[in-house]
Parts: sequence; structure tokens; C-alpha cells
Amino acid sequence: TATYTVTGTDANGCSNTAQATVTVNAAPSVSAGINQTVCAGTAVTLSGSGATTYTWNNSVNNAIAFTPTSTTTYTVTGTDANGCSNTAQATVTVNAAPSVSAGINQTVCAGTAVTLSGSGATTYAWNNSVNNAIAFTPSSTTTYTVTGTDANGCSNTAQATVTVNAVPIVSAGNQTVCAGTAVTLSGSGATTYAWNNGVINAVAFTPTTTTTYTVTGTNANGCSNTAQATVTVNAAPSVSAGSNQTVCSGTAVTLSGSGATTYTWNNGVSNAVPFTPTSTTTYTVTGTAANGCSNTAQTTITVNSIPTVSGGADVSICSGESVVLSGNGANTYSWSNGIQNGQAFVPTVTGVYTVTGTNSFGCIDSDVVNVFVNSSSTSNLTEVACISYVLNGQTYNQSGIYSQIIPNAFGCDSMITLNLTLNLPPAIPVVSSTSSGELFTNSEPNNSYQWIFCGSGLAIANETDTMYVPNLNGQFAVTAINSCGTTTSDCITIDNVGIDGIEVNLIGLYPNPTFGSVYLSGDVKVGTHYELTDAQGRVISFGDLLSEKNINLFGLTTGIYWIKLDGHTSLKVLKQ
Repeated sequence: TATYTVTGTDANGCSNTAQATVTVNAAPSVSAGINQTVCAGTAVTLSGSGATTYTWNNSVNNAIAFTPTSTTTYTVTGTDANGCSNTAQATVTVNAAPSVSAGINQTVCAGTAVTLSGSGATTYAWNNSVNNAIAFTPSSTTTYTVTGTDANGCSNTAQATVTVNAVPIVSAGNQTVCAGTAVTLSGSGATTYAWNNGVINAVAFTPTTTTTYTVTGTNANGCSNTAQATVTVNAAPSVSAGSNQTVCSGTAVTLSGSGATTYTWNNGVSNAVPFTPTSTTTYTVTGTAANGCSNTAQTTITVNSIPTVSGGADVSICSGESVVLSGNGANTYSWSNGIQNGQAFVPTVTGVYTVTGTNSFGCIDSDVVNVFVNSSSTSNLTEVACISYVLNGQTYNQSGIYSQIIPNAFGCDSMITLNLTLNLPPAIPVVSSTSSGELFTNSEPNNSYQWIFCGSGLAIANETDTMYVPNLNGQFAVTAINSCGTTTSDCITIDNVGIDGIEVNLIGLYPNPTFGSVYLSGDVKVGTHYELTDAQGRVISFGDLLSEKNINLFGLTTGIYWIKLDGHTSLKVLKQ
């Protein structure tokens, strides 16, 4: 530090002095730090020291990390509190990272071992527990990363993807067949299939022995798997249908197979069950053994026709006449009862004769002939009839005993004695009445009776005795009935049913007959209670008379009906 004096003189020659002190500060001792060596891509931090503030070249900020791209010497200017500055340098050496390779990507099938080997560095570390250049078996598609480090200690990474394709689940399927049966083996679960033993996938072949076949199935990604199929070949049974047979038509035969366990015949035949063949036929039996294999055999049934034998028509003769019976339709004939074919004989009684005919095949047929031996006879007839009776075209109108001689169908005379009883329809019943209103009729043997309403002819329900007590006014009759017909009595009028002083002749009823309603007039009041009943006494309707004093019969069937007023007076009306 020094003080300096200056003398200044003006134009007048006058002068004066002044002083200035110059203080000299020492420059700071600046440091840029030690030189550094890093790998490319590694961040570094440069920090100056020995001053107060620091300025770096190459856009470096003091104490802030940056990533150098190449080896460079960096200069820092450090300034202290006095404003004095100084410089320092630091060199950052940048070593290049190794060019690491993980090898090419690989595609393998599940279960296949792979080896990953890094290159381009000195040492290698893989993720996922993989060791460099040592085989391992990946379980799924994975991208593996390797870190390679060179002699400078610099490292780099690379990746390799191992694609793991699934192997197909191949299926073949066992089969059991009978010898001589074609089989088809078809793999499934893959895309293409290759079989051993010369088998072609899905192409039928005929195995001769039980064999296990192996199929290799490959899918679209080239992965393959195998499966096996065992084809069990069972032997077919040695089936027999039995020997050929010759029978006559209509004869039952039995076909039984042998050499197997179960048997099935064609033409609707059941094994060991008799049947009757209608014509010469060859029958085929399919025999199946316990292993399910079957075989066939044949037998022929020859059916010879039987003769159509006839002994002729039935014969009817009179006693003492001869008969000749002759068979036809065959070669030889034999008759029952010791009769010789074509020779006359005299039968004594009606009988049945059987002829048996045999043809050239030895087949037989038979026929029967009835020989009716008729003689004159007497027969008795006892008949009961109504009014008249006809026998053999002759009419009898009175009871009695009669005789007829008539030829029978074969010309033999017969005597008929007829004991005839003729009955007549019942006599007309006589009906009488009592003062109290009961009706009576006479009772005759074998007759039944039914009381009816006159005019309509309708039967009165449950009135079948010889006595009837009317419960309403009207005309009544009785019908007598026997096995020869019916007869009806004359009508009798009853008009004394009803009490309480209401007289029918004081009440008018119109229209009568009617098609619908009837109206009451005369000595009858509005509000009078009425009941409408049918001819059997059944109540059809009831009520109290309104001002019109009418009763509705619409919808009722044609016939006789009765109107009771206040339960006593009865008026008859005819519904048309």
C-alpha cells in the first residue's frame, strides 16, 4: 500500500497539492479441485475453493452436477471479497462405455433350455438370476437385461427377449375294436400330426393286433408334444347257425345260434324261440361275444307246401241210404272210422269223418265231412203267444194242441205236435171313484197298472197301484199292461179337490191353451200366492200375483200344467 502526492498549478501560476493512497490487495489462491476420471454418461460436480464466488467456463455451474461428453480441462475464476480474482483448472477424463450385446432374441418351446451370453465388455451380470453363458429353462416369455463392465470399470446394458411358446396338449384316445374292423386315429390339440407305425392322421386303417400308437402333434408356433392311443383288437367269435332244415308249410321250427354269447336273427326271428316260416328262406344270425365282437352265420329253411285236402261237402241222408266219401288235393288219403276212400258205406248215425291227405313231399292236410243221418221223428212244441201263432206257414188263432207232418231239408218226414197257449191284451179297466175322491180299478192276474192324465197321456209318477188318490182336479185314467199289450180305461173327472171357499168356476183363465203367459180374472186378488206345477206335480215356478194377474209359461215344453192359488185351487192350463 502507498500514498501518492500531486501538485497542481493553475494559469496564474498558483499551485496546490493533493494525495491519493493506493491499497494493493493480494489475489486469492483459487483451486479447481482434483482431476476426475469418469465413464461416459456419468455426471460430475466441479467446485472451486479459495475464493468467494466462482465462474467456470464451458457453461459449467459451480457445485452443480453435469455430464461431460468427452475429456475436457475446465477453468474456474475465483473472486474474493476484495474483488480480487484468480484462476485454476481441473481436467475431467471421460472413458467411453463398452458396447455391450446380449445376443440375438430367442424363441423356444416351453421346457427347452437356453443360454444367454453377453459380449463387448469384460464381465457380465444378468437380471432374473441368469448366469452368463450358463443354460437355464425359462418358464415364460421374458426380456433379460445384461450389464457389461470393461477394464476401465465402465459398464453398459443390453437386452435379449426369450419368447417361450406353449407346447400343445395333444390327445389321441384309446379304442377297442373287433378283428377286421377299420379304425381312424385322429390327434387333437395341435395343428399337424405325425403317427408312428405308418398310420396317417384321420385316415382309416385295419389293425391286426393290439398296438399302442404314438402321435406327435405340432402347433402353429412349431412346438410339439406327443400322446399315445392303444387300439385293442378283440377276436371275433366263431358263430354257427345250425344245420339246414326241411319242413312242411305251417310247421314250427327253432333256430339257435352257437359260438357266441348273444344272438340276433334277421327276418324277425328270435334265437331259440319257435316260429313258423312261410316260404323257403336263408336266415342270418349275428352272434356277439362277451367282448362285444360279432360274426355271422347262415342256415336255410326249405318249406315244402302242404296239400289242400278236401273231403267234399257235408252230406245229409235219410236213414238206410249209402254214402261215398272221396278225398282230393293230395296223392294218398286215409279216412277215420275205417272208411275206404271212394267206396260206398251205409252210416247208421250222424257222424264226423276226417280225411288225411299226403302229397309227394310227405306233407299232410286234413278235412272233415259231416254226414247227417235223418229219420222220421216226432217232436213236441209248447208255445205261448199273443193273439195268434204261425208255425211252418200255418196260422193258429186259438189255444189248443195241433199236429203237422212236414218233410225236413233232406226229404225225410217229421211229425210236430204243437201245444199252443194264446194270450190276449188286458181287458179295458173299469175305474170308479169314491165320494172322498179316491180312484179304483179292478185287478187281473198278470196285469200291471199305470195312472195317467187324460188328454196328455202323461204318466203320473209312482202311481202304479190299483188305487190312486188325486191331489188336484182333472181327468184321470188307468192303463192296464200285460205281455200282449196295453189297454186304457175311460177318463173319470175329479173336481172336488180344494178348500177355503175359492171356486174354480169363479176364476177365469185365458188364453187357454197358451203359447206364453196366462191371465187370471174373476174372484182372484193381487198378491194371491201361486205355484205352477207340471203334470207330475213338480213345482216349476211360484210367486205372488202382480197387478196384471199373469203367470209366465214362456220357455216351458208343450204339455199340461197346473196353477195352485193359495195352495188350494187348481187350474189346468195347456202350454202349446
